[in-house]
Order: sequence, then C-alpha cells, then structure tokens
Amino acid sequence: MSTIIDEFSFNHPENKGYGKWKRLRILSCDDLEYSKIEAKFNKGWKHPQKTRPKIHAIFKVLSSDSNLQPFHRYRALVISSPALRNRTKNPANEQLLFHGTNRFCGLVEDGSRVRLCSLSKCHLCSVIRNSFDVQKCGTKHKFRRFGTGIYTTACSSKADDYTLNGDESSKLRVLLVSRVIVGNPHKRRHNATDLIEPPCGHHSVIGEPGADLNYEETVVYNNDAIRPAYLIVYGSIPSTVGTKSDSSSVVCNDIGKDPNIQARKVTYLIDIDISPLFKSTMASHIPLALSLLGTLASHYPLGSMTQKAAPPPPPSVAPSAPTQSAPVLPTAPPITTPGPNPSGNANGTTGATANSNAGSSPPVINPVALCEACRLHLDFATIDLSTQMEQKCTISAAKHAPEVQADLKRKPQVAEGGGETRLLVTHKLAYRELCTRSNSEIATCQAPGCQNPPHPGGHDYCSLAHKTLGENLCLMCMQAPKMANSHFCSQPCIDDAESKGPMILEVPAGHVTFKSVADQFKASWRHVGTVSPPVRRVYKILAPPTSLASYNAYRAAVESRGQFASSGRSEGNENRRWHGTRRVCNLGDKGHTQFCSASNCSLCCIIRTSYDISLWGKKTGWGRFGKGIYTSSTSSKSNDYSHNDCKSSLKAILLNKVVVGKGCKLLQDNTSLTAPPVGYDSVLAEKGGSLNYDELVVYSNDAIRPSFLVMYDEP
Repeated sequence: MSTIIDEFSFNHPENKGYGKWKRLRILSCDDLEYSKIEAKFNKGWKHPQKTRPKIHAIFKVLSSDSNLQPFHRYRALVISSPALRNRTKNPANEQLLFHGTNRFCGLVEDGSRVRLCSLSKCHLCSVIRNSFDVQKCGTKHKFRRFGTGIYTTACSSKADDYTLNGDESSKLRVLLVSRVIVGNPHKRRHNATDLIEPPCGHHSVIGEPGADLNYEETVVYNNDAIRPAYLIVYGSIPSTVGTKSDSSSVVCNDIGKDPNIQARKVTYLIDIDISPLFKSTMASHIPLALSLLGTLASHYPLGSMTQKAAPPPPPSVAPSAPTQSAPVLPTAPPITTPGPNPSGNANGTTGATANSNAGSSPPVINPVALCEACRLHLDFATIDLSTQMEQKCTISAAKHAPEVQADLKRKPQVAEGGGETRLLVTHKLAYRELCTRSNSEIATCQAPGCQNPPHPGGHDYCSLAHKTLGENLCLMCMQAPKMANSHFCSQPCIDDAESKGPMILEVPAGHVTFKSVADQFKASWRHVGTVSPPVRRVYKILAPPTSLASYNAYRAAVESRGQFASSGRSEGNENRRWHGTRRVCNLGDKGHTQFCSASNCSLCCIIRTSYDISLWGKKTGWGRFGKGIYTSSTSSKSNDYSHNDCKSSLKAILLNKVVVGKGCKLLQDNTSLTAPPVGYDSVLAEKGGSLNYDELVVYSNDAIRPSFLVMYDEP
C-alpha cells in the first residue's frame, strides 16, 4: 500500500538527517516556502501603531509520524462531515495561522541554537516537541474569550502580543505558524467563555472583529486539529555603538547575493566583533594546521582511507551435544535460488577449494518458511513434544506448547549447531495478541466484510479508509458507518437501540465517540495540582422511547422560546455536562453491563430512569442554588461527587445531555430556588463568587438525560 509522506515528517526525503533531537530545518530566502510565510506574516501585520519588524529567519518544524498521524485522521473525519462533503478545494479548510507563546531559552536566537530545552515553563519548546495541549488553555491568560480551546489568528501582529521572552539575553522574537483544520467554523462577534467544544455541526469557532474583538482569532477544541509548521524569527537587533565589527554573520535577506554563503547554515544574528589579538593568534596557527594536513595526505593516500577493511573470519563453533531437556528445533529446508555460485565450481558442488574460503564469508542463514496454517505469519519451526505439532505459526503453536511461549519472549537470535545455522523469528504481533485473537482475526483487516491482510507493523486495518470506517461504525450493528450527528447507521438501528433501552453499549476504544468523550473529560479536568486520570471505558446509554420523547418535547419547547438554532447554537442550547454520583455495584467494570436492583445505587437508578428532582438533598442535604439537578462542565468537580460503595479500581461519572436554554448567571448562593428566575430556563453558577468551579442547575426532570457512562482510574 503506497503511503504519502507528510512534508513535515522526519521521514520525508527532504528532511533526511532530522529527527527527535533535530526538529528545526532552516529555510533559505529563495525558498518558495520562505516567501509564502514571509508574505503571510507581512500581510497579517495589521496593528497601525506597531511597526512591522524584520524577519531574520524562518524554520520548518518537523515531527514524527506518530505525532502527525492523529492530525491526518482528524482531517479525514472532518472531510467526511456533511457540511464539507461538497467542498473540493481544500476540503478540510486547513489554514496556516499564527500563535504566540513564551520562550524561556535561547532557541533560534542564532543559527546554531536549534536544540529544544527541557524547561516546563518554556511553552515554545513544548509545543514544537509535543504539539498543542488544550488542557493548558488558561495557564498564561485566565480570560478565555471563546472558552477552553487552542487560540490562533491570521493577524501576525495580534499573535505578537502573546509572545514573551523569559530569557533576558534574548533580543529577537519568535512566532509559530501552525496548520489548523478549521473545517466548518462557527462565526461569532460576541464572547462565549463557557465553550469547551464548538457548537454542534461545527469544527471550530472564528471570532470576527466588530463587537468584542478588534482582530480575528480562530479557536479549535481538539488537540488533533492543529500541528506546528513553521517558526518565524523576527525583531529589531540593537546595534553596538563605538565598535568595529567584521561581517562574520549574515542577515537572511543577503542570502543569494553571495554564492559562497550556504543558505541553510546561515547565522543570522548581529555582526560579531573579533578582536585584533584573537585575529593575530588565529592567523599564526594557520601555517601549522596546513603543514599537519600535508603530512597526513602524504602518509595516508585517499584510497586507503576510503576502503573498508575486510571483516575478520567468524570464530569456529564446535557443535554442541543436544540435551534431553530442551525441545529439538528442526531446521527449515534451504530455498534454492538461481545466481552465481559462490564456490566457483561450475556444477555447484562444494570442493576443497570452496571449503578453504568458507571462513572468509559469514554463514548463510536459512530462510524460515511461512506457516502452513495461515500462510501469512512466519513459521516458528518448533515441535511440540506432547503433540508432535510442527509447521504452525507462533499463535497456534504457543497455545499448545508452553516452551514456545517462552521462546516468543526472547529477542530474535541466530543459533548455530551441527554445522547448520537457524534463524529463530519472534513474531511480535503474535505475542502481543496471544490468547486474545485467533489466527483468522489477525490475518484479516478488522473492517466489516474485508478479507485483506492488515497493513504491516501491527495494524488492525488494511488501509486508512478502512481504519476511518472502523472508527466510525454504528454502535448498534457495528457493520455500517454511522450517520452524521448520530451514533447509529440507519433508522432500523435507531429503533432497535431504543426498543432495547434502558441499557448500556460499550464504545470501542478506537472509536471517534470514545475519543470525543475522553478528550472532553481530559480537557475539562481543571483542579490545580491534579492530573486528569486516563479514561478506561466509555458506554453509550440507551434510554427507552418514552423517556426520550419527554426530553425531546421539553427541548423543542425551550427552542421555540429562545430560537437558539437560528443563532448558530444547538437546539434548545443543548450542552454536555458532568455529574458524579454513588455506585454500589460494579456496573461499568469489565464485563459488568447489567443494572443492579439496589435502591441506594444512584448510578443504576439514573441510567435506568434518568434523574428525579424529588430525590434532591438526600446526599448533601442542601443545594447552593436550591432544589435542582446539578451538573458541571468541569469533570474534576464532578469527580468529587463520584463515590464507590463497592470494590473497584475504577470510578464512574456520567456525561449528560442538558437543555440549558437561556441561563441565568449567578455568582452568589441562592438556596431558596425551586425554579429558574423568571424568563430563564436554568441557572449558570459561575466561579468567582462563592464557587471555585462552575455549576449548571436545571429544575425539570425533562431538561436532562444521561448520555454516557465513563469509567476512569482513581485520581
């Protein structure tokens, strides 16, 4: 299968020699990429009171394939969305946008300083090394105009406002240019500080100037929607007064005028003053250096320095006697291939002359045949002494022979004995999948109906298209791709799911729905000093038709009053919010998908019949904003209310659909509320007054339904 290599990948032919420790490739001034980024920077400098600075260098930011692959997968999903289905030019609406951040090291301060630092506070090196992390939103500026997201802009002078040199010795400024998948943007002129994801049907938010903004900004809410692409070095360098300097350094704009200048290795900082004493000392050593070079050239001709020494003959190995305890490993039969006879004999037989030269060549390793059972995996060529089973692949052999399983753990090795050489092959994929999959499962692509072998390297699918299909399968039938804005592929599957409710369906770990929920959990974990624990399982909650009907009717009524959809928001201003509660049983643990009958198991009760406002106060005894159903956009806050009354290594939390409607924002407690204030549909309790983290309170059972059960490690 042919693969297009990303031009920003270490593996691209133009990036040969770059890797983990060398990520920045300087562009020459006559490079088309340099001209494109320079023009974009100049055009985007829009602040009238700020003089446009001079660009000194532009670097291309390179990354590993493992870092770039999630970006490409996300782009493929965006392209397949209904809003962009008919877009032919730039189908994912990918843009190059600016981002300013802080730099606490001397990275790219001159042409030789291209090694990333390890300072945790140096956001520049962190972004270049690992890309962006939406969880770090707000660590520098607490105000988030469009919520928790990754902020970029087409205005270079605006991004410049966010650059910071923490190292006082740094004289220049740096700006990142990133590839951003804008997709179908939601355009706003007014602030929306509570956003944690774009409105339904959109992939990003674009803040347009005119109301709350003077200059445009684009916000994405998914780490995979953005990757750093270029690094611009710019600014004014203070000149040295009263000193005479040599032109030992070259400004990038002079590249191309002098053919002796190597553009890609240019030093672009200020001219360096070399003292006369140093010049004279260096000049006095030049004749001595030339003399030494001449001596070396006369004693060591060029040919002798370039020829490789012949490898020493391999040591002779005496054949070892076989032991009774170890199983015998039969040698795979050699494969005869046409070609020149290495012994020099016309008939191909081995004579005395041939044997005399045998020590000068390495031993020939007999190739190992394919498994006769599956014809795909390498045969381990092992006999199970108990069943005399041979010529089976590593998986089937290991199921019957414990000694083979032990061999699988060893690294590939060459074993010699009896004058013959055998190659023991470790099939890494087979060992990893041992006892979890059969031969047929590993041998074929995991996409429904596909019988092609998977892509080499331990992959489950034969192609990116089938991988995308597998990540977007219907959660009910797991055969066809799901419809847009739905978890199911068709109306029959929707009807089937509703008829079986209440129940929970486990979402595969590689599914886009799993990633969406897990990403929201991680991004909304905001408690300072704590780290978001990993999400282990996600279950889709299926409610019965009667429960869904009452919720949909309530949402429609709120929408008719507020007309939220017409302003670009979801119907009824529906949002996803977290709720933590008590779990008495092991629902959600591996293999546990049945509800318990305990009346004090709040988790099972909520999933089975949804929320009941009449049960308010039974757990805490009071409510900061009265008698209502409490949720939060902060997963770490809801985690405080999640409790296990059972033995489990995991905790449970619910992600709910909540009809927010028109929310009344409050900063101080109001414990007497039994309904939202007149003219409102909910209460939005904001942090800053009596709260450290937000709360959303609704006062109707039909305003909320549990949507996902999320299982995660104990923090």
